[in-house]
Amino acid sequence: MHPHPWISSCLALTALACACERDSASNPRREPEPPAVSEPTAGEPLRTESHLFREMAPGVYFATGSGAVTVESNSLVVVNADHVVIVDSHVTPDAARALISSVEALTDRPVRYLVNTHHHFDHTHGNAALPPGVVVIGHEATRERMMGDVFAEPVYDELAGVEAAQSMVRATESLLARAADAESKAALEIELAALRRHVEAVREFEIRPPDVTLQRRLTLHSGHREIQLLFLGRGHTGGDVVAYLPAEKIVFSGDLLQPMAPYMGDSYPDEWIATLAALEQLDFQWVLPGHGEPFSGLAEIERFKRFLRGFQAEVRALRESGHSAGEAAARMELRGWEAYASWMLALPTVMELQVRRLYDLEDEG
Repeated sequence: MHPHPWISSCLALTALACACERDSASNPRREPEPPAVSEPTAGEPLRTESHLFREMAPGVYFATGSGAVTVESNSLVVVNADHVVIVDSHVTPDAARALISSVEALTDRPVRYLVNTHHHFDHTHGNAALPPGVVVIGHEATRERMMGDVFAEPVYDELAGVEAAQSMVRATESLLARAADAESKAALEIELAALRRHVEAVREFEIRPPDVTLQRRLTLHSGHREIQLLFLGRGHTGGDVVAYLPAEKIVFSGDLLQPMAPYMGDSYPDEWIATLAALEQLDFQWVLPGHGEPFSGLAEIERFKRFLRGFQAEVRALRESGHSAGEAAARMELRGWEAYASWMLALPTVMELQVRRLYDLEDEG
């Protein structure tokens, strides 16, 4: 789970409030040639009403929301010789339906597989919208968590329930009423329409866990295309899976690695660092994260490992000083990491869930 996109919106909207006060033409049955590793395909992303598709390699698309529909996570779309593979289904069935409909702008080939990188709602709650016959794949730990009462998890109520969505609608309505210029008003109107739609979308309570699970590795083959689904170790959750395309040198990392601080309330910070070290051993050129923009190289991995160490050190120091988890959460400063983790500092309840997680792990020894 990311620094929730609503959180990012909250921070952006707060800044705005302050300012107010002052066709794929290929044969669908033709076998693709072995892909060449290169820079992402030149030109503007393909745009649908709900999504943007950036072609990172032939037939490999990084899918993000356009703003018209609340999607809350990125997806990977891979167009193979006779079918499509999607990685992560967004936050609601409504968002997933919009994604599947948008894929029709890329190809007429059917979606055959959907991979969940982990169990968090912003990556899995779209599963219920998948057409019959689509196989959902995920780690054993992901299925186990999704078989439980996911709607009862504290972080869901805090970030993703109906009340949270309604709160964002009210905040956006207030900002729209105070917006001073046409550009700000237009942006807020788009945001408001998407949030109102989302209020209804989150009422569709249905969970579809993975049909097929893996422990360490599962590989999907289609002609020259190979998609390796790898569990490199625990990190963001107990069942993080990355989708690795070795020929294209692309990794879709979910929330295991992204260019900002992710939610840590289900994490294994010590193991996470080792898992990232295993990720570094893959031969990749591009990392496509579950949130944020694609990046290349190892610098982002090293930065995140430093953040994990710093977060743990601050929590441990507060614990050793005798503070309860609640007290420690209120005292967290993340000095030097404020921009990287601004959403954490803005949400005391979520910060406490993260700090409490580290306390519990320390108690377990």
